Amino acid sequence: MSDLYLKKALDRLYSSFDFESRKLYDPVEFPHRYKTSKDMEVVAFLSALFAYGKVDLFRSFLEKVFAVMSISPYSFIMEFDRKKDSMYFTGLRYRFN
Repeated sequence: MSDLYLKKALDRLYSSFDFESRKLYDPVEFPHRYKTSKDMEVVAFLSALFAYGKVDLFRSFLEKVFAVMSISPYSFIMEFDRKKDSMYFTGLRYRFN
């Protein structure tokens, strides 16, 4: 198989893929909600940590986590004080290895 043939086949597959609808089944949807690279990196990292199992389970958990972190997850992490901020996560549970 020539490189040109493979490229054409991959380009055809790429152009037919529905990226927007696929985001509904992948934690990559979360970083795209933020504008700054620092917020996107924090959100991508946390999403990857918890993204296993049934999508509906980890999506609802991550929605709650990111709601606590508000508009800037990076700032929340950088300014996090265990005594002051841990109360926001009381009762929030998810399986984790």
